[in-house]
Amino acid sequence: MGVGQSGHQWRVGQADVVSVAAAFGLILASPDLEPLGGATNGVVRIVTGLGDLVVRVHATWTTPDRLAAVHAVQAHLRRHGLPVPAAMTARDGRSWATVDGRLAEVLPFVASGHQAEDWADAGTAVAALGRLHVAPRTFAGDVPPPAQGCYLDSTQAMDLLAATDAPFRSRATEPGFSDAARVRSDVEALLGHLVTARATYHDAVPRHLVHGDLFGSNVLLSGDRVVAILDFDRLSVRPRVHDLAYGLFHLLNRFRIVGLSPREGDGGLVNGDHLRLAGLLGRYAEADSPLTPVELAALPYEMTLAPLYPVVAAGTNAGRAVADTLGAAGQITLARWMAASAERVTATLSDAPR
Repeated sequence: MGVGQSGHQWRVGQADVVSVAAAFGLILASPDLEPLGGATNGVVRIVTGLGDLVVRVHATWTTPDRLAAVHAVQAHLRRHGLPVPAAMTARDGRSWATVDGRLAEVLPFVASGHQAEDWADAGTAVAALGRLHVAPRTFAGDVPPPAQGCYLDSTQAMDLLAATDAPFRSRATEPGFSDAARVRSDVEALLGHLVTARATYHDAVPRHLVHGDLFGSNVLLSGDRVVAILDFDRLSVRPRVHDLAYGLFHLLNRFRIVGLSPREGDGGLVNGDHLRLAGLLGRYAEADSPLTPVELAALPYEMTLAPLYPVVAAGTNAGRAVADTLGAAGQITLARWMAASAERVTATLSDAPR
């Protein structure tokens, strides 16, 4: 059996690729496999007689109904002109095969794309997200929710943090526990603030199908256009403002790492980044769907929520709770500043030209 779990991710072996190739009628031109990452699924690049392709082997919780619905949404998005690679059709007529009880799909490999590397790229990606939020509204089918959606609202996150406290504290003798405990305490305080804030807007923000994990390597650009939108594992009905906030937060975090987004001494945004964020909201609105005033007020709070899920989820695996908590701690500084500065951020974004 070639498919196995490594940490949180499923890996793909040569025997699995041979099985998938047979199911799709592919001729393998090389035995080499290139791992392409993936948080939970096994994803590899293969070389075939048709050229380079990508094999994605899903974790056990992805069902045929769920994957068929995701593929139907992707086809709908392509009809709306969005660059979503199409899953190939297997010899039995389905858009997946089964490998050791797990679903596998085959997609074209996008060779020319790169993730957002500067603010111009970010504008292009955010404009695509605006289109990605508009197009699914006319999708008529049902989409079963993902079993592992990697999303909790602030109330749900607070409940899970409380439920995992005892398993986390069972690791009290591990190196780094005290630092990890302080991180969890910070996150608990932030979530309490967010629960209060969410009560003012959660019934008034639009909810519909959203990607759930855009930006990073899931949106690829070439020149001034998006060439591929990938990985719809978290596709589900959620507040669209959270989808936008999640993407904006992680763009800012990436730009901080590469030196494009400097920080004040308290970890907060400098004025120039406020203006750049306002510009990104203008690009988002090009799809004729600007944020409502309520969403604009909610945006800083939802950006605060974006990096907290990994800390909350870390407690579900007691054996890795300390390490996973510390691994997610680096993004909490900006979240803390965003929560404390939410009204000022909203006012700045509202007044800034776009």
